[in-house]
Amino acid sequence: MLTHDWARSGRYAVAFTVMVVLGRLMRTEPASLSLVWPAAGVALMWLTGSASRRARLLDGSLMLVIATVAAVATGAPASTAFVLSSSTLGGAACAGLVHRRGREGAPTLASVQDGLRLLLASLVAGLSSALVVAVASLVVRDVDLLAYTLLLVVRAVLGSLIVGAVVLTWRSGRPRRGARRGWAGEVVLEGAVTAVVLTAIFAVADGVPLAFAAIPVTLWVALRSDVLRSAVHVTVAGTLVVAFTLTGSGPFLDWPVTTAFLLAQGFIAVVALTGLGLALVQAERLAAAQDARSAADRLRSTIDSALIAHLTVHRTPAGPVLGRVNPAATTFLRRSAHELTGRPWLELVAPSHRAVVLAGLTSLGADDTWQAEVLHVLDDGSEHWAQVSAAPMAGDAAPDGWLTVQLLDVTSRKEVEDRLAHMALHDDLTGLANRILLQDRIEQALLASRGPGTEVALIFFDLDHFKTVNDSLGHAAGDLMLLTIAERLRGCARAGDTVARIGGDEFVVCCPGVRSDAEAQEVADRMLEVVAHDIEVGGRLVTVTVSGGLTLSGPGSSASDLLRESDAAMYEAKAKGRSRIERFADRLTAQADRHLELDEALRVALREDQFVLHFQPIVQMATGRTVGLEALVRWDHPDRGLLAPGEWLDVAENTDLIIGLGRWVLEQACREGAAQVAAGRDLTMHVNVSARQLREAGMVSTTREALAASGLPACRLVLELTETHLLDVHHSLTRDLQRLRDLGVRLAVDDFGTGYSSLQQLVELPIDALKIDRSFVDRMVGDQRSAAVVQGILGMAAALGLDVVAEGVETSAQRTALLRAGCTVAQGYLWSRPAPVVELALDRRGRHEVGAA
Repeated sequence: MLTHDWARSGRYAVAFTVMVVLGRLMRTEPASLSLVWPAAGVALMWLTGSASRRARLLDGSLMLVIATVAAVATGAPASTAFVLSSSTLGGAACAGLVHRRGREGAPTLASVQDGLRLLLASLVAGLSSALVVAVASLVVRDVDLLAYTLLLVVRAVLGSLIVGAVVLTWRSGRPRRGARRGWAGEVVLEGAVTAVVLTAIFAVADGVPLAFAAIPVTLWVALRSDVLRSAVHVTVAGTLVVAFTLTGSGPFLDWPVTTAFLLAQGFIAVVALTGLGLALVQAERLAAAQDARSAADRLRSTIDSALIAHLTVHRTPAGPVLGRVNPAATTFLRRSAHELTGRPWLELVAPSHRAVVLAGLTSLGADDTWQAEVLHVLDDGSEHWAQVSAAPMAGDAAPDGWLTVQLLDVTSRKEVEDRLAHMALHDDLTGLANRILLQDRIEQALLASRGPGTEVALIFFDLDHFKTVNDSLGHAAGDLMLLTIAERLRGCARAGDTVARIGGDEFVVCCPGVRSDAEAQEVADRMLEVVAHDIEVGGRLVTVTVSGGLTLSGPGSSASDLLRESDAAMYEAKAKGRSRIERFADRLTAQADRHLELDEALRVALREDQFVLHFQPIVQMATGRTVGLEALVRWDHPDRGLLAPGEWLDVAENTDLIIGLGRWVLEQACREGAAQVAAGRDLTMHVNVSARQLREAGMVSTTREALAASGLPACRLVLELTETHLLDVHHSLTRDLQRLRDLGVRLAVDDFGTGYSSLQQLVELPIDALKIDRSFVDRMVGDQRSAAVVQGILGMAAALGLDVVAEGVETSAQRTALLRAGCTVAQGYLWSRPAPVVELALDRRGRHEVGAA
């Protein structure tokens, strides 16, 4: 059952009755009509607030009865009373429909849109009521009412607009309890000024234009007050105009009655529209300003509470100057906000980075963002790296030339990167360059050796009988010996030389800018003399002898060429009695002959299918279950038997033979992997890929064809790239690797730790797994540094989401150490040497017993 709010209806009924009576009291001859009909406004508010159709019907009926009775009681003929009451009800009903349309919640008057809605509703009320009067006048044949239709329209519009404005503004913006006294005082002041000005004007006015001299008072009230006070002012002004007109005063009485009435109503309308319109615009402006201040306060609070340093920077001709800084910025820059504000930013930037910052900020467009890693040197001398992100301040009100800048402290990350990069480029025992850094330095030296007399000399040193020292005195003594040799080589190296340790007891010195063979020989002999001095180890004097190989660059030489040549020369020195330097030139012809012979034999072997695959299990150490197989190629030579890759693979990789051989290995490995899957074994197949294979076009299509021909799921194929190959991966090679990854093939980095791979490459390339080189696994038991490297690789891999396989596990102690470090998968002789798959004795689940093959 629907209920009705009788209390509300009762309040409006009383107000409506009062306004009907008041309107009747304000009527004047000859039409016996009021200038303003305030009952129309009460009726509009009454019906607009009704919650349901039933409530509006009930309130409308009550309104019709009240208006008719009040009109009759104040002397109106019954027919006229009914017509006017019907017009009031009809106008309010139509206006209520307009005022409610598209609105959610209770109606208010707080914006220009609200004012336009009320004005439209008032116009509809006036026109609708006039229409009702016109129709009813024809029915009851009251010609007088019909003649004054225009006056009826205007009075209904003014009544709806003025009363509606007061009610709505009181409902939405009434003063707070504590501020009502001051608000009332302002209303009294504004009302008094309005009364005085209008009284003075109407007392002396003898023309219509002079009446509008009261408009400045309306403007004064609208600009200094709120919408509610403006509505009260309009009500006071309208009441005074009606009172003056009824008492025969004012500038409108010199005209005919109808015209005078219309002029008076027009004046009231101008005051109402001017006052209310200007007050609403002013209210919207103040509300927008308050919203902007609130948004600015919220943004400022958010920035101040942010953990990232945030500051504003002004681009000036003299350079960027700091503006406002948040607490995080003061923490990062180690200065208070007062000390930083107005300070040139470049004073806090490292000199080597100032040009970069200045160029980056200068090039910033309106919609651009500049980002860079910038080193800051603070007043206390400390260095701090920041990831800088700068952009022009957004918004139409943003000051010109100002930027918003964020500084993310990346000092810790840079330190970790530097440490990891140093570990990747340097030998962990001696701190010398490792193989990859050496290769890079050699290549740089070769690029710089363009003219005659600027050859690059490479000297390869190997300690004689070093294994004897390790076996007799222990690894600690051997490490001390290596450290001493490293210091001696570093001490006698020339400026610009690179000293590297590339193996257990192997040292290489790259000497760029050598002017002659004699100079190269002199440098090598001096180093040999400095190194070959006894070393005291554990209270014992150990004799040191070194064998060395020397080579010089020639046209077309590469780093790998020089390393191979100097290594061959070093072995020649050992063969000739050790403790000497040999030149590579003595062996150049024999080496070339070997390469030619092997090249021809390998081509025959590939044609006659002399290659076979052996497989080494990749084992889950905790359970012993084989989770993968690595395919390793062997040459089944018809005369020499089974040859390991070390005897011939270097020749194959330096020719196009490796392309055909690599394709054959991939196809055979995929077939064997598919057979293992068909047998119910959950295994992956690992296949090594050479650098030349990566550089040649067609690797993706070759892989796709091998998978399709064998039926091996792509997710079970793992292609292994030696870490040094990552240096060759760029542009199209990166796209090829991603295409392989898109096929479902997984990619792994083999021999990780022996070379240099950019950390950025590990992040950007589609790598799935790392294989820790056997050299670290071999030394991690009893060698804290090697163990730390392994632990670091495992931690980095975990952070990057990469799987890890440890290579070369030969003892249970190594297995235990790896498990403790968090490595779960490995391969090595502890489980099996590489062998044909039939000899691995895999059960259905892939388990392989230790020593089974």
